[in-house]
Amino acid sequence: MRTNEKIMYLVNNFYFILLFYVTEISALKIEANNITLGLTRSLDVSCILKNESVPSMSRLYSLSLLHSKTSQEPKFQEIASVNTIDGLIEYIDEKSLDTSGQINSNGFSYLNLTFRNPTKNNTGVYKCEAHGFNSRGRPVDISSTALVQAESPDINEVITEIKKLRDSYESLKGELGLFNSRHKAAKNEFFIESSELNGKKYLLTKMATFYFPSFAQAMCSLYEGYLAEIDSLAEFEFVRNFIISNGSHFSVVMTGGTDEETEGIWINRHSKTPVASFWAPGEPNNLENEDCQHFYKLQNWYMNDAPCSVSNSVEVGFVCEIPV
Repeated sequence: MRTNEKIMYLVNNFYFILLFYVTEISALKIEANNITLGLTRSLDVSCILKNESVPSMSRLYSLSLLHSKTSQEPKFQEIASVNTIDGLIEYIDEKSLDTSGQINSNGFSYLNLTFRNPTKNNTGVYKCEAHGFNSRGRPVDISSTALVQAESPDINEVITEIKKLRDSYESLKGELGLFNSRHKAAKNEFFIESSELNGKKYLLTKMATFYFPSFAQAMCSLYEGYLAEIDSLAEFEFVRNFIISNGSHFSVVMTGGTDEETEGIWINRHSKTPVASFWAPGEPNNLENEDCQHFYKLQNWYMNDAPCSVSNSVEVGFVCEIPV
């Protein structure tokens, strides 16, 4: 082979090898966004490999993401990896870091890092490494890097963010006001509210067609309360008079007392404290599995026990206790 032919042969083959190498590197993508200190909410670093775009790698074994805080003479520390045996592995203990990744035999394989509220420590060089084997079972490794830089926010960006926060606050305040007005309207539609006694108010249902303790407790909790727990003579007289004045159409007004867990041991459903004894004469008698306490009209609104579930009755109400 003449000298000129040898030179052309070497040049062509070098060009082919270089093109082959660049093509394989371009198949491995690492993507990362720069951050603005104090304003960027998340930094995403993604390592993506389209498997069939690497001719020399017949099988991908793992993807790894490494980080160096310095770009000059970088010293890389492995952050996370994903492989076909162990799955996803994190190598640093970072509460603000979320990782995800998957090795797929077909299509795309990926490894993703998300840093929440990134700082300057998250800037620098990120390196993605792909490790696999060729058709002869020999190792094949390729890598790619990306630089993440930090910028200090200028005054216009800060003003813009403040305006966004102010607009969001005003919007939320308006929505909260609308919710509170609807919340209050719903309460006034369903309940009659008492005056205050020792830091508590009481809500008595205006009408009812059924009663289940879980439903009543849920309704009370909507207003940050619970089924009434009568703990003192003053409270008993106050709630009893409130019911007499506003609930005479009821025969029964349910409270929070129950002995469902242990027959004969009465406790308050919410606080688990013992029920105070304001029973009508001869009560509680547990007639027909009566496990829930109530004010009883036929006993001059003293306490009685009754079944806990009433499926269809306009004569049964309940009373909530609301701390204020």
